[in-house]
Formats: sequence, structure tokens, C-alpha cells
Amino acid sequence: MSDQPVHRTLIVANRTTATPKLVEEVGRRARERSCEFALLIPASDQDDDWTPEYALPVLEKAAHGSVESISATDDPFESVKAAMADGDFQDIILSTPHHRFAGLLHRDLAHRCEDLGVPVMVLDPHPEHMPVPNTTELAGPLT
Repeated sequence: MSDQPVHRTLIVANRTTATPKLVEEVGRRARERSCEFALLIPASDQDDDWTPEYALPVLEKAAHGSVESISATDDPFESVKAAMADGDFQDIILSTPHHRFAGLLHRDLAHRCEDLGVPVMVLDPHPEHMPVPNTTELAGPLT
């Protein structure tokens, strides 16, 4: 048995194109140190989103162990904040949808999570994505 302290990571994730990156990151962390993971799936209006029944086995395989499931409320940030208060987590992995509208919420959630005082790793499925510019800047001056 190792004397190394257990590192607890909160995973905040929906099913996204970043899922392979998430699975890879969980596996990498599990190989490198003694880790425990908990999964919080934020509320979503997507019919095809993850359920704990689907997501947990995928993440448990990568983690080589069990992954705790944490219930979410309708407000993603309040759910993360409550989990952080109750769970003694050292960091957060954030992997949520990144289409135009969800992307704005994704960045806001990441920014707000940073205020919780732990490192936040944002898994971006499309690193080439830039913030959506203001549409008036694109239109140029009226002539």
C-alpha cells in the first residue's frame, strides 16, 4: 500500500467531441498517481446527452477503479460549487459542449470555476476555436 496521498478530481462533463481527450486524461492521471474521481453531469436540454449509466463505466475503465456520481441541479455552476464544498477535491476537469451557444456557457463556467480556488483543466475539443466576436465588429461601419 502506498503512502502517497490520494488526489481527488471533480470531472464536470457532458458527452462532447472532447470525450476521447477526457478518457485519455483520466487514464493518464490514474497511471501517474493515486487518484479518485467523481463525475458531475451538468443539466442539459440535449436528448442524447450522457447519463451516469453510460458515462461511469467508460470513465471507470480509464480510471482503473470506481468513479463517484454526483447529482446536479439545474444550475451547472451551483452544482460544481456544492460538489467542491462537499467533496475535498484538489482540481476540476471541465469538458462540456462547444457549439456556438454552449461554447459561451462553457467559457463562463470555466471562468467561474477558477474562482473556486483549485486548478481547472478545460478540455477543448477544438483548440482552434476563438471567442465569438461581437457581430457589430464583423459588419463594419454603416454606409
